[in-house]
Amino acid sequence: ALYEQAVRIIEANFGPDDIRLVDALRGLAATYRQERYPTRALLSRNDDDFSFSTGPSTVGGGSPLYAEDARVRLNRYGDGQEALERVVRIVDAHEGSTPRERAQARLDLADWYLVFDKWSSAFETYAAARERLVEAGWDEPRMADLFGKPSPLVFPIPEPPRRPSG
Repeated sequence: ALYEQAVRIIEANFGPDDIRLVDALRGLAATYRQERYPTRALLSRNDDDFSFSTGPSTVGGGSPLYAEDARVRLNRYGDGQEALERVVRIVDAHEGSTPRERAQARLDLADWYLVFDKWSSAFETYAAARERLVEAGWDEPRMADLFGKPSPLVFPIPEPPRRPSG
């Protein structure tokens, strides 16, 4: 909700294509990714107490949230994709963006596709990022620094062992 509010504030004060939106949009997409692969701390302190209810509940002692509330939706793939595609458009349109920043915007989008099992879109977008850097005159050693070492996009934490009943 905070990233959504930040987007609204920046849009209202600086317009819908302002470069200041990039961090808020990336943060928004990151929260949606965490909904797909939550850490154990986000789920519950005690697994036995965790349950999902469509009835009213409160978060952090605040106002009730209902399943109809957009903040409670669990599959925000399209919203995250839209946010990261918007980052690409904003960074591309900004005169002060470097080739590295333009490529990084595409890499973030490609990673999004990969996390959500959209392999073809991911590979096309990775290739587009690489193509941007080639057009900017990057050589292979420099590209290898960026593309050479894969890193995990998510690291799901395994379930802890349960005590035997009895």
